Amino acid sequence: KTTNILQSMQYEKWKDRIPDNYYIQVLHYLLVTGYQFVVLRAHLISNWGQDKRTTAKHYFIERSDVENDLDMLLREEQKFWQYVESGRKPPLILPEI
Repeated sequence: KTTNILQSMQYEKWKDRIPDNYYIQVLHYLLVTGYQFVVLRAHLISNWGQDKRTTAKHYFIERSDVENDLDMLLREEQKFWQYVESGRKPPLILPEI
């Protein structure tokens, strides 16, 4: 992943964890591939005046450590797909992660 850090608040989201939107994406990849682990390398790019800074972060996520989250995501994706198949709009409120 490569992301531009435009505000310090965005950098804080990466401090000691993966932001929720990227975490859900990683979980989805585990679901559809059946892989046992994911290695996420994130490049955080920030501009300070004329200087461009890049910070690299590495995350190793084992499937066995996130089984409960995978179960939750699968249930939510199945609910969403039922809306797609029925032609109805899904609720706009996202579930808690």
